[in-house]
Amino acid sequence: MADEVTPFDLSKLNRTQLYVAEVLTKKLQHEGLNPDLFVPLAFHESGLRPNAEGPEIQSGQFKGQKAQGLFQYVPDVAKEKGITDPLDFDQNMNGAIKDFKAHIQNPKIGLDSSKLLSAWNAGPHNSYITKDDLTGLPDETLKYLKNMHDRVGGELPSPIVNTSVNDSRVETTQAPPPFSGLTPQQAITQGLIGAKTGAELGLGAQAALGSKHYIESLFAPDSPASLQRYANKQLGDKYLNVPLKELEKLTDRTIVAQHDVQEAIKDIHGRPTYPNFTRVQNPSGIGYKQVPVVDPVAQGIAPTGMSPRIDISKYEVAPGFRGTVQKTVQGALPILKGMARTAGSALGGAGVLMSAEDAIERLRDKDYTGGGLSALGAGLGGLATAGVAGLLAPEIATAAGVGALGAGLYNAGRDLYRMSPDERQQLLDKTKANLQSIIPDSFK
Repeated sequence: MADEVTPFDLSKLNRTQLYVAEVLTKKLQHEGLNPDLFVPLAFHESGLRPNAEGPEIQSGQFKGQKAQGLFQYVPDVAKEKGITDPLDFDQNMNGAIKDFKAHIQNPKIGLDSSKLLSAWNAGPHNSYITKDDLTGLPDETLKYLKNMHDRVGGELPSPIVNTSVNDSRVETTQAPPPFSGLTPQQAITQGLIGAKTGAELGLGAQAALGSKHYIESLFAPDSPASLQRYANKQLGDKYLNVPLKELEKLTDRTIVAQHDVQEAIKDIHGRPTYPNFTRVQNPSGIGYKQVPVVDPVAQGIAPTGMSPRIDISKYEVAPGFRGTVQKTVQGALPILKGMARTAGSALGGAGVLMSAEDAIERLRDKDYTGGGLSALGAGLGGLATAGVAGLLAPEIATAAGVGALGAGLYNAGRDLYRMSPDERQQLLDKTKANLQSIIPDSFK
């Protein structure tokens, strides 16, 4: 290494050094690493001379060896790294780049350039990395860090080209910040897909539940949908649909079977009333006695009157043309709802697939937060869609659908948040143009 620490200056390099710097810069950029940090590091180590050799080490683990090559590997370390010849330009450069990327992948180092350089000089288990204790570093490493600050002319640059860890050329086990990862165009696309998928999952879940209820009304006699159809039939054409909850409230009954519906209808129309006691002849044939009325029909007791009718006039079909329209709509509405819900239920499955695809794309781009949200949306959408088969309670399926919608909308919000004002304006202008393109000229 050079004895005097001066800022790295390309204009002061000779032809050979410039060639080495150019080759190294291209290689670093290809690997996603920042030449502004690692080219000065190579200059600090060897003066950008691939054949450089340091003085013989006088003590310690590597006593008697010399640091060699562009990044000054001692032979024993070079052998551990798979470098058979430290003086070979390519081997030495590639070995160092592999080390740099390994340090970046260490969650205790990441993109902290000071910690990365301390690991390069004193190993990845030094006190600065393991305990955040800078004072525990050897004096040699502290001096090395100071010299590198001087070498780059001040603050250490980021170790990678793209200051987002999402750069695909530098793999990292660290999760990126929530709003990192995608280009503006990708953010627009993925944001709209996320919102669309979330909406489809939410609507699909509701439609699927509607389809389930319609099927139950046909094949499950004691299901709420089937009991509703039965109550409508028992009330007759004079009335529109009276909701089961309303029947329960009016008659103070709990309706769970067709028998309960029958009793509720009797309450509405009015029931025969009977005396509590009746007079019957004694078995001896002499005289009479009073007995309670338990089963008036079996006991042959005539009704004494009728209980008050329960008013459901607000559900009566209106007279004339209005009533005809009401009955037509009432007859067609279940069919239309069934068709719409059956068609809409397919959106649940489609939404799950789109969320899964979105999750894969985001994880591929190292957007772990967004990928996790999309994966969560896909899982919730799957639960919502499972409601069609009756595998989940309607409340759970509905909550899952709403959760899937929320996951999609949150992802869209994340992507929009990270756009610059100009990019948001571009998105707004593009949206307006698309809307205008579908509006007929006569309405413009």
